[in-house]
Amino acid sequence: MTFVDITNSIAADELIVNEFQESVIQPHYAHDIVSFEDAIDDTFYMQWTNIDNSYPEFAADLIDQPTKFYYQAEYALREFDPIVENAELRIIGCPDQTSIRDLRAKDINTLVSIDGIISKVTEVKPEFTVTVFQCEEDGQEVSVFQTDESFTNTTCPDCGPELSESQISYTESSLLNYQKVQMQETPENVLGGDNLQAIDITLIGDITGNFSPGDRVVATGILRENMSTVGNNQKRSIPDTYVQGFSLTKEQQEFEELIITDSDETRIEELANSYDIYERLSESIASSIYGYEYEKLALVLQLFSGVTKV
Repeated sequence: MTFVDITNSIAADELIVNEFQESVIQPHYAHDIVSFEDAIDDTFYMQWTNIDNSYPEFAADLIDQPTKFYYQAEYALREFDPIVENAELRIIGCPDQTSIRDLRAKDINTLVSIDGIISKVTEVKPEFTVTVFQCEEDGQEVSVFQTDESFTNTTCPDCGPELSESQISYTESSLLNYQKVQMQETPENVLGGDNLQAIDITLIGDITGNFSPGDRVVATGILRENMSTVGNNQKRSIPDTYVQGFSLTKEQQEFEELIITDSDETRIEELANSYDIYERLSESIASSIYGYEYEKLALVLQLFSGVTKV
């Protein structure tokens, strides 16, 4: 379960759950649930617009208190039909998309949606969500919920000794796929001279391993803070921020259609037949930089197709 409060401190609100099922799931997703049995994974997608139009109060609360209300939505989905009792809910198309540099302190622990380009990805690794220790003294199994990236040990409640990593029962523990990606701003949205800003996004579950550096994406999740340390393990007063991502979708980049007029075509043919076409094209590459004739010519030649090789 990706974004359920695993400390069980959040209880399902039956009034909210019932209203969400009647207003959102029944009219918009009942048909999708029937066909979900044939899905290749456990991901169930919901559009933000369907939630906002059918249950606007819930949509507003989801932005301000995403941990609580995401749980209510996922609980409502899983209780709606046994077919989706293990589904992972992903809400896409969230409004108020913002840039990385516009994130502020008021956005901490709220739902945010940012766009950018993936610059780094880590390998996919398993992460503990519930760690089960087995005491060597009396054989008792002790479960510990892992709520963040720092690993939490415990002690045996009966005989008292601390339980270490060597006493973990991997067959009884619960693990999910975990990956961290770094997103940076798109160059066209940054003023000249400014450095590109970046932010880390943590991914859990089925959406890991599906993205590569260079992908343009829209990430939706909860903006979190992480208290990093400096020398002597002292906490910094300025925390680092990251996004606990629950939706990451690739953007389809649209290209403008180029319209070539008759006069343009005539001019292109004249240039193509000119004796100094290579020199003209080379000079148009980084014209403000003097020299580097061969380097510029190499760039020009790479812009065009070569001959067919057999």
